[in-house]
Amino acid sequence: MNQDIITMIMEAVLSGGIAIISYFLKRTMSELDSCEREISKVKQTYVSRN
Repeated sequence: MNQDIITMIMEAVLSGGIAIISYFLKRTMSELDSCEREISKVKQTYVSRN
């Protein structure tokens, strides 16, 4: 019985940890995508001005 409880707790902790890591990775990737879009816009504006 105790072993089952410990196993369930460890599974919950690992699942939570993976979820948190996934959240921050997704957020970081979204920020990078928006930066790339802004850089592309600046490049297009710069090229069209010259």
